[in-house]
Amino acid sequence: MIEEITFDNFQEQTASGMSLVILWAPWCASCKVVRPILERISEEFKSVSFNSVNVEEEKALASALGVTSVPSFVLFEDGKVAATIAGFPGEAELIEKLNLRKSLL
Repeated sequence: MIEEITFDNFQEQTASGMSLVILWAPWCASCKVVRPILERISEEFKSVSFNSVNVEEEKALASALGVTSVPSFVLFEDGKVAATIAGFPGEAELIEKLNLRKSLL
């Protein structure tokens, strides 16, 4: 499950554990393709919080995260940025990155 987050609840949603945040826009074709893939991955990684941020509605949050293109992914571990990915790296690579970070915790 992917939960939409905002500037107001961002800190709370990413403060503990591992959280993958996708930054997307309604006009982004790639973002629409990525969503069902992330839904599937979220079922596999129950210990990871999957969140999304609509950059059109949350411009301040996107700016604070330094996002300049969509889709972009930011992986948080206990509230700190652990990795950033601009563009969609593919399902296999994204799973590999999650497994790697998870093994380091």
